[in-house]
Amino acid sequence: MSVAENNAYVSVQGTVDAMQKAFHVQLDRYNLNGKIYRANKGNPSVDNVCGAHIAVVTGLDDLGFQPAIARPSDPDGKPFPFVPLSKVAPNGVFFEGHAFRPPETHTFTGGGNTATYTGNRYGADITNTALGHLPPQGYSPDEVQTAYNLKPLYAGGLNGAGQSIVIVDAFGSPTIAQDAAVFSQIYGLPPINLQIVKAPGISHNPHGAGWDTETTLDVEWAHAIAPRAKIVLVLATNHASLDEAINYAVIHRLGNTISNSWSTLEGFGNPAQFERDNRIPSDGSGARRGCELLQR
Repeated sequence: MSVAENNAYVSVQGTVDAMQKAFHVQLDRYNLNGKIYRANKGNPSVDNVCGAHIAVVTGLDDLGFQPAIARPSDPDGKPFPFVPLSKVAPNGVFFEGHAFRPPETHTFTGGGNTATYTGNRYGADITNTALGHLPPQGYSPDEVQTAYNLKPLYAGGLNGAGQSIVIVDAFGSPTIAQDAAVFSQIYGLPPINLQIVKAPGISHNPHGAGWDTETTLDVEWAHAIAPRAKIVLVLATNHASLDEAINYAVIHRLGNTISNSWSTLEGFGNPAQFERDNRIPSDGSGARRGCELLQR
């Protein structure tokens, strides 16, 4: 058992049977989108007087928070793997906003047939490495700043200077510091002021699917919008302890703005509410489950 520094929550672990008895709830397994999750069938409750001091019980399910990022894919729909920006040339990784090139005419011959096509080329060549003309098409920080009319704010000194943006992500990315430095250099942004925090009990785990990309997106584009702000990246142990990481950032006053971009459930819930008809009876195993009691 552990208690938050500000007594906001108590984290406990126990067997499935112990959790069911303690919170008067049944834990079942559910099939959600082809994956098996464990979750409570109903709402947990506590009988004795301490129940009046508990705002919510979480952690009985293992769904957790998931990023909702969509990676670019090949023609067959298979997503391209995550590649650290600091490890590659600009080929296909960075981009510009000028999608269409001047009209060109090309003739193709084969099998006794000839076809001629005239039209605009889309994006720069994938092998191009010249700065300013990088494939494929997209928006650069400068274009986003212009679209949102941020340049006048920057001119007036409102560029994030003196502010700290806290970004809370699970798992993190082992190359985020190098990647953000390359991102800043490529797009002419000021060097990023990045602090990575691994709070006690909230350790870095590089194996969270999709979170390396999510972390990179969050850090780099927060820097692009507020180029002079300090970025504090707080890493959670896993996708279920993001609330703990937020609490840590608050009580340690790591910044005056906290940014989260989770998907799945950003509130409290579990797979049971999605797939009530796909319940798999509990196997009665002695697997240990985590639980948090958030105090009022």
